[in-house]
Amino acid sequence: MVACLPVRAATLVTTSDGRTYAVWERRAPSAIAFSFTDATESAAGIIPVTDDVARDTSPALALDPRTGSVVAVWSRFDGSYFKIAYARLESGIWVDFHYLTFGRGNDALPRLGS
Repeated sequence: MVACLPVRAATLVTTSDGRTYAVWERRAPSAIAFSFTDATESAAGIIPVTDDVARDTSPALALDPRTGSVVAVWSRFDGSYFKIAYARLESGIWVDFHYLTFGRGNDALPRLGS
């Protein structure tokens, strides 16, 4: 018997070089998964900072209009509240992880625009 766990729908962006990126919520264990595809290759992985015990939900992707970099935001449980987290993809590595929101209260369902 194979158990299938639900995942949320992926969000997609396509870079100027034709590479398509996607992110989605992996439910068990909680993490933000990503993939890329272009004319010659494809790969998938986990945004490394999310591969821990903290709950990560509702990812979204966009392209930074200044640099063309892929950026991701998502809700991340910090032990007390959900915060909006951010990371940027640079040379195939997710970098610059930080929170965009602070304080008391849950921040969920982040959205990006450019």
